[in-house]
Amino acid sequence: NERVEEEIDKGIVSDVCLGAGPGESVLLFSSRASLALASPVFQTMFFAPQWHIEPRGPAAGSGSARRPSALAAADGGGSENFLGGFRPEQHTYVAITDVEPSALRCMLRYVHHLDPQLSLDNALHVYRAADKYQMDGLLGACSAHLTAHVDPHDLDQVLRLFDTACRLGVESHARCFLEKLGELSRVQTSRLLAADEFWALHSVSMAALLESNEFCVDEETLWTALRRWAELHTTG
Repeated sequence: NERVEEEIDKGIVSDVCLGAGPGESVLLFSSRASLALASPVFQTMFFAPQWHIEPRGPAAGSGSARRPSALAAADGGGSENFLGGFRPEQHTYVAITDVEPSALRCMLRYVHHLDPQLSLDNALHVYRAADKYQMDGLLGACSAHLTAHVDPHDLDQVLRLFDTACRLGVESHARCFLEKLGELSRVQTSRLLAADEFWALHSVSMAALLESNEFCVDEETLWTALRRWAELHTTG
């Protein structure tokens, strides 16, 4: 297991380098075969008849063949010094800018038959990654983890997870947490509207909350809270 974990970080014998995060600043490694066996998306990407590898090396374009942008900036665009384990003669490069690096690491652990190390903090991010790459087993593991560990009576936790699900576009879980918030709004109204997690809700999350028939709060009380929320987000 330690050797596999080291390989994900260093890419010594791997043939794929994944640039994770908005700036592709985190490099993780895997193999085309392992990824293809775990995901039909990767199978199509690497082994479909129409897929091909462009010549490797520094390039300005996008796609799996180009050089990591973070590395190009780090070494001034030279071709000799490659950081983070990436080697253009060995690794096919794939930029995954819309997945959190920590979530991608969990996904790669699953691909290589390790414990994905799910937690309430990362399960929704991992779920989104698994959904993108159609890994049904990992989707099920994420859902099972949330079902087992979410406390439906913990208002702060449910608000935080609802907000994360809405931000990530994980609609099935957003609906689930919205139902729990509807129940909590009936018995913990004052605490809900005073919670830090309520003030921190993203506009997408707030819109989903207000459109729900599950959310039961007195209109005047809610209007006062919404004005305060809008003020905080305008000044923030």
